[in-house]
Order: sequence, then C-alpha cells, then structure tokens
Amino acid sequence: MTERIPYLTTAAHLAETWISTGFNISLIHRILDDETGSAAKREMMFQLGHFQFATELAYSRLHQQATKESASGNAPSFAPLFTYFADAHMLLVSASGYWRALKELLRLMPFPHLVMLIDEVEDVMKATVMARNHVEHITERIVNGRRRRTDTPEISAKAFQQAIARIEFPSIIFADESFDLALISGTILSIGSRIAPTLESTFQTGIHRYVEAILPTGHEGDF
Repeated sequence: MTERIPYLTTAAHLAETWISTGFNISLIHRILDDETGSAAKREMMFQLGHFQFATELAYSRLHQQATKESASGNAPSFAPLFTYFADAHMLLVSASGYWRALKELLRLMPFPHLVMLIDEVEDVMKATVMARNHVEHITERIVNGRRRRTDTPEISAKAFQQAIARIEFPSIIFADESFDLALISGTILSIGSRIAPTLESTFQTGIHRYVEAILPTGHEGDF
C-alpha cells in the first residue's frame, strides 16, 4: 500500500492544462482547415481534464476522512462507511474514464514516446478496471461471484460476500483482491504531469512557428 497526501491544487492545474491543450489543438486544426479532425481530440482532452481533477478530488476526500477517524479514535458509524464507498466509487469510475480517454487520445495521436509511457503503467490500468468492474457489478457478484475469464480468476459468491468493497485506507478490498487507491490516483497524477504540459508546449510551439512564418518580422506579438 502507498498512502500519500492529496495534491488537489496540482490536479486542478493539470485539468486546466488539458483544457488549454484542447483549445490549442483545435486552433492548429483550424489553421490546417481540418476542424472535423480536431473535434474528437479536443473533447477527449476536455474529458481528461475532468477525470484528472475528479480522481484526485475523490482521493482527497478519502484521505481527509481517514485522517479524521485516525485522530478521533471513534469507532466508525454507517455514515462514514457510506461516504467511503461513495468516494471510492467516484475515484474508480473517474480513474477508469481517464485511462480510456487517454488510450483513445493516443489512438487519435499515436506519438510513440507517449504510447511507450502508457505501457509503463499497464498493470495499474488493469487494476483500475478490475476494481471498477467489482463496483459496477457488485450486486451480481454478491449472488453469483465472478466468472473466470482470460485475465481474471473465478471468485465464489461466498468469498465475495466476505469482503464487499471493504475500505482499509488506502486500499479497497473485494474478496481476496486488494486495490491501492493511492497508487491508482497517484499514477494518474504522475502521468498527467508528464503528458499534459508536454502536449500543451508542443502545440503552442507549432502555433508560434506558424505565426512567425506568416507575419512580417517584428509583428509576431500582434497575434
């Protein structure tokens, strides 16, 4: 397990960077007279901004609640448990959305070094999807467990019933499978920090070079 402090301000900045990058790619496509080509990329970047912030926001709420309970020493009531599950659910849904949007963006813009970067976190991506699937199919698995698939072992209903989204911060546990929420959210924060600013800088550089090429010397600042 990898408990960490939340970085909500950093996540908010990265979310804004994704939005800015979306506008920049849209401008580049407008310059190239290819507005149709920009729409999917722009909207995918907007969604990455949303998921970037939402994942860290959910983690920050989990962290805050865990800190309060640790300081108070009170036995947990049902209300905090409900809050734990709601925030963990939000984190897993947002994190899964982030990974799907990022993969789709890289399909639209298959920059080799970015694809290689995503390959480095494949295990975290798979764990995110597995945990999210547990949450999304929780009622089915309480009754029937999980069927064996190529990349997932079978879990009996009895085993699942013994641990149904149990929070042992920073982990969430289903049956005998434990998922580190700090690692999932931290990896998304790290990947966003490495990709979003790089793309923003790349597209801004392309726009500036275009402006320098079409405007007379000394008038670049007029753009």
